[in-house]
Amino acid sequence: MTGRKLWNGTSMAGFWSYPAISGGNIYIGCNDSHLRCYARDTGKDIWKYRTGHEIWSSPAVADGVAYVGSGDGNVYAIGEVQR
Repeated sequence: MTGRKLWNGTSMAGFWSYPAISGGNIYIGCNDSHLRCYARDTGKDIWKYRTGHEIWSSPAVADGVAYVGSGDGNVYAIGEVQR
């Protein structure tokens, strides 16, 4: 709300998509084939999930499931993502 920077990205992966924010988490697809989840307030890595190829699409989160398309032609649904 203040515009003050809380944290910098902690991953060496490149981000090619816009993030999705849900609850206290930030979800973003990366060029290293991972969907990554960070804590919104601290930037701490919470988890990552490897897909079959780079991720160019932005994830979506609904009802505790993160959805993301991968360059391998699949759409992934990773459940129970709210922590």
